[in-house]
Amino acid sequence: MRLPLQLIALLALVGAGCGGGGGARDLAFSTGDGPATIELGTGIDAFTPFVDGQPAQVIHGPQGGYHIITAILAHGIWPGTQGQPTAPDDPTTTLRAFRADGTEFEITGELLNVFHLPYAPAGDGAWLGDRLLRLMIPSPSTIAGERLLLRAEVVDRDGRMDSDEKHVVAVPPVN
Repeated sequence: MRLPLQLIALLALVGAGCGGGGGARDLAFSTGDGPATIELGTGIDAFTPFVDGQPAQVIHGPQGGYHIITAILAHGIWPGTQGQPTAPDDPTTTLRAFRADGTEFEITGELLNVFHLPYAPAGDGAWLGDRLLRLMIPSPSTIAGERLLLRAEVVDRDGRMDSDEKHVVAVPPVN
C-alpha cells in the first residue's frame, strides 16, 4: 500500500514541475538568463518597429474614438498562456501617449490602455500585436503633425519588466 502512495505522490510532484498543461509549447518561450527587453512598434499581422520621428497613423476606432495601432516585441519575458486571454500568468502591457509638451493624453476609464493578454511566438521572442492605444481627443486634426511620445511597459508573471518609448508624428486618418 505504501509503494502506490509514494508513486502517486512522486507523479504529482513531477507533473506540478512541468507547468501543468503547458508542456512542450511553454518550452519554446524560455525566458533565459538575460534581461527582459521590449520594442515598441506597430502591426496587425507582423511586427514593425517604430523609428523615432516616423509618422503614426491615427485611426477612427470602432466605438468612435481615435487610436494608434501598436505592437510590442518582447524577449526574456514569460509570454503567458496562448488561447486563454486574461490567464493569471499573462503579461501586463501598459501603453501611454504624451503630447509634445509632456502632457499625458487624458484617458477616461481606468484600464483602457492596459492589456492582460498572452503574447504570440515571434522568432526567438514573443509579440503582442494589434493593440489600440486610445487617445482622448475630439478630432485627429487637434494633433495633426504633432510630435507624440508613445511609451510601453511590460511586466510578466515573474516580475521581469522593461519599457520602450518612441517619438512619432501624428497623421490624421485618410478618408
